[in-house]
Amino acid sequence: MWCLHGSIPGPLLFLIYVNDIANASPNSDIRLFADDTNVFVYGKSLIETNLKAEGVHKELNQWFLANKLSLSIDKSCYSILDVMILLVDSTIS
Repeated sequence: MWCLHGSIPGPLLFLIYVNDIANASPNSDIRLFADDTNVFVYGKSLIETNLKAEGVHKELNQWFLANKLSLSIDKSCYSILDVMILLVDSTIS
């Protein structure tokens, strides 16, 4: 499937084509916005999160192969976020 760049139906056809990527990996949270895709992977530790991310990568790679698409490594990046919870003693003296 292809469409001329800049054509009127191009963006709609693209969205229809990639809309099911969210079903490619049930172990992650995949969000689409225009032609950007964000994949969120959560874990209780960095090791757990890394293992999940590797599994998600394999699942997405299978989806890309099945849909005859490729991932642009040059345009891909990742971030590791950590939430530090501070416990505060709320007792009043």
